[in-house]
Amino acid sequence: MTIDASMRRPASVALVVYGVLVGVVGFFPTPVDRGASPLLRSTLAALHRRGFPDWFDYHFVEFTANIALFVPLGMLSLFATGRALAWLAVAAGVGASATIELGQSLLLPERFPSGLDVLANGVGAAIGVAIGYGALALRDPRSAPVTPVGAAPRERRPPGGQGRPSPR
Repeated sequence: MTIDASMRRPASVALVVYGVLVGVVGFFPTPVDRGASPLLRSTLAALHRRGFPDWFDYHFVEFTANIALFVPLGMLSLFATGRALAWLAVAAGVGASATIELGQSLLLPERFPSGLDVLANGVGAAIGVAIGYGALALRDPRSAPVTPVGAAPRERRPPGGQGRPSPR
């Protein structure tokens, strides 16, 4: 499925809105989880008492949240720019994250910039691109998987399943 203007425009608008929200979170003067930190730590302690592994800790949750934050950014970037520029969606995620971390380092003394955040955000953007590709494949029933070597090729039918199969 190609990404046409009917998909690019709404994706571009959503990308700008989501990008602004990510910027607000990234440049908020204090850690955004400050108010939730005590509850999260007590919840994690209760989970550990019930047998959750020790690696499932505050740092793991924070890293996973950083991944999740950039998944929509990657997917919306793919829909806004198209498949040919999918690499740009991941690069933009890494670039935005690096900019936020640099800004925190230079301007926000209560924030804790981290290279791991840039890594997590880049992974999130890449996952978003992958999910976007999957969504596009599901939306277009003609995008069949590659035929394995030695298997008989599938018949191709015009859209809507009407008419005679087209030759390969």
